[in-house]
Amino acid sequence: MTKKGILFLTFVIACLFMLHPVTSLAATNDQPALPTEGTPAGQSGSETAGDVIIQSTLYFKSGESGIYQEDQNTVQVSGYTETYSSVDVISVKLYVQYWDQEDRQWKDAGYLGEFKKTNDDYVSGIKTVDVNGGFYYRTRAVHTVEEGGMQEKVTSYSNYIYME
Repeated sequence: MTKKGILFLTFVIACLFMLHPVTSLAATNDQPALPTEGTPAGQSGSETAGDVIIQSTLYFKSGESGIYQEDQNTVQVSGYTETYSSVDVISVKLYVQYWDQEDRQWKDAGYLGEFKKTNDDYVSGIKTVDVNGGFYYRTRAVHTVEEGGMQEKVTSYSNYIYME
């Protein structure tokens, strides 16, 4: 092959790569894009928690929600509410949320129940739920405190995990 032939062939190959660039030589990943809201789990991806510490409330001290992958299709969600002292009613409501890729927002996948105590300063709860693969999930917890006719309500969100 002549020098002109080699140069022409090199030019054609370069043009092909410009028209159809190779973006990655790694194996493709079917995992959807990361959510644009929320915090991802750590590198292990197995357990995450999000806590709230509010100093401007009279009774509410802290609350947390978490999510843990039990197996391929099951997650365990949890939450707790804590007050500075014993109150009339203390509760935590748990929801599991999924990331809607099309609408680009978190949506409730289900309400898992309320854990409630009277005349106490701490309540916690854990629920296990089956989920579909191919989505990001997190926990939303609503922490409620009632004392003397007054109510304080705070929401916490766990970090998110991806279920394959």
